[in-house]
Amino acid sequence: MKKLGSLMGRSFLLVAVIYFATVTAAAIVFEFAEGKYDAVDSFWWAFTTATTTGYGDIYPVTKTGRAVALFLMHFGPGFAFPLMTAIMSAKLIVDSDAFTHGEQEQLKADVAAIRNAVALADPGILAAAGRLEADMRRYLHDAEPDRRIQCLDAYRARIAGVAGSGIDESPNYGTQPQNDDRDAP
Repeated sequence: MKKLGSLMGRSFLLVAVIYFATVTAAAIVFEFAEGKYDAVDSFWWAFTTATTTGYGDIYPVTKTGRAVALFLMHFGPGFAFPLMTAIMSAKLIVDSDAFTHGEQEQLKADVAAIRNAVALADPGILAAAGRLEADMRRYLHDAEPDRRIQCLDAYRARIAGVAGSGIDESPNYGTQPQNDDRDAP
C-alpha cells in the first residue's frame, strides 16, 4: 500500500476514497429508497451505475432512487474517473529536458563569469562573449543530456579562452561540432 501511495500520491487516494464513499452512500440511500433490494444488490446497482455499465437487472422506480442514479451516472465518468486519470498521468509524465538544480546553478555561475570578464574587457571581447552566449543558448536546447554536457564543457572552455587570452579565433568558432548529425536550429 505504501508503494501505491508513493506512486500516485495522496491526491489520487483522496479521490478514490471520495469515490468509494459516494458509491457507498448512494447504495445505502438506494436500499432505503427502493425498499425491495438488500445491501449486496444495492452495492451492485451503485457500482454498475457509477461506471455507466447499468445491466438493467436492478433499476430505481422511486424519485429518490432515480435522483441518486442520475447523480451517480454523472459523478463517476464526469468527475471521479477523469480526475484519477489526470493525477496518474501527471505522475507518469516526466520532462526529460528539464534542467537539474545543479545545471541551473552552473549556468548562473557561467553567466556571472562572462559578465565579470566582459566588465573588464575591451569591445572585441564583448562581441566574442555575445557569440559565446548565442552558442550556449543553442547548445542548451539539445535534447540529449550527454550532448548537452559535452556542449557545456565546450562552452566553458571557450569562456576560459576569452577571459584569458582575448577573442577565440579558431576556425570552427560558432559552429556545431562535427559529430552532430541533426539539423542546426
